[in-house]
Amino acid sequence: RYGAAEASLAGGDLLLLYTDGITEAANPGGEELGLPRLIEACLRHRDETLRELALQIENELDRFVLGVPFDDDRTFVMVRRLPG
Repeated sequence: RYGAAEASLAGGDLLLLYTDGITEAANPGGEELGLPRLIEACLRHRDETLRELALQIENELDRFVLGVPFDDDRTFVMVRRLPG
């Protein structure tokens, strides 16, 4: 089941949509990246361009999984409302 929601974005706000392949990416010990680490990565790189933010998220994923193959797709879509 899917729901619907509305959100208002203020200038500079970021909307990140992602599949579970991002948060469920696991390291060699079986620990998943999880939502808190994804949020932390977004906050750490929030001032970057969307392209750079996407690259940083991919880099963080690669560093976290330490070469473990991904079991699922990794898809995210980002939208940032311009200030002003």
